[in-house]
Amino acid sequence: MLTATRVTAATAACVGGMWLAQGCQRDVGVAPSAGSEAATAPHWQTAALPQAPSPTDADPDAPDVGIMAALADLRQRTRCNDVSGCPAEGVLRGYGFRAADEVAALVRLAGPRTPWLPRALILLGEIGDGRAEAMIRPFADVDEDSVRAAALLALIRRGVAEETLLRRDAALMTAAATSRARLTARWALGQRGDSAAQAAFVADLRELSAQMVAADSLRWALALCIEHQPPSCTPALAAAASHPSYLVRREVMRLIEQRPRPEHGPALLLLVGDPTAALRRDAEVVLRSVTGERHSEIALWRPAVARWQAAAKAPN
Repeated sequence: MLTATRVTAATAACVGGMWLAQGCQRDVGVAPSAGSEAATAPHWQTAALPQAPSPTDADPDAPDVGIMAALADLRQRTRCNDVSGCPAEGVLRGYGFRAADEVAALVRLAGPRTPWLPRALILLGEIGDGRAEAMIRPFADVDEDSVRAAALLALIRRGVAEETLLRRDAALMTAAATSRARLTARWALGQRGDSAAQAAFVADLRELSAQMVAADSLRWALALCIEHQPPSCTPALAAAASHPSYLVRREVMRLIEQRPRPEHGPALLLLVGDPTAALRRDAEVVLRSVTGERHSEIALWRPAVARWQAAAKAPN
């Protein structure tokens, strides 16, 4: 039986990552027998030790357990979805380049219709090194629209999406406005100064806002607007703010929260009366912030928004 002093020394060696070099026993944290010296030692000297080492304790090059857990969550719809979000994405972004090889391995395992492949492609584009481009690029040619759009967005964010590629997808006629690849290409060309492509993107956005069954594509388009807010996205927000899908309306709220503008007034007035309490609260917080007023009724918010908009137009 180790004495309390020896337990402390062993603890320092084992916790220091030297399980094999120090010959640490996995059961050193087992409670000592009654009446032993260790049993009467202070609690901080006899605290239970890990029953097994982490893989990285013995092999510094082994995949981090945090990365592996996040990758597992990324593949589970209950832990990574559009409703409750995907915390695993944030974890993997936090690891950055250290998680790139594992994310790349995950992409290699995926089929063209794997549900989590779009997330993995976008993530790889953000944290991967120069080798990521070669892995992502073939997915920009697949027929599956969600995968194609994700690959295109990953290439755009890395600054390696050629104009010929964007113009090819901007001209896609398959599935019309619901094509995420077409939306992404038109949005990207608009960011590069192509006014015709930007106008076409906004036209698609308005068309999607009027379709009850186009919620997924509409949320994708609104997320693009959040990433870089062109003023021309604004006219479509009021229609999107009254869409039957809560997820669409939540995306509109997120866009407005990022940078509230007087032009967002019509959408905010719809959201402050939203059937979902969370969206009502969020809209009210924004309205209080931009108008400096506090109201409990929509009828009173209308003149408050009008005053906000008038003040923005008034000469300084």
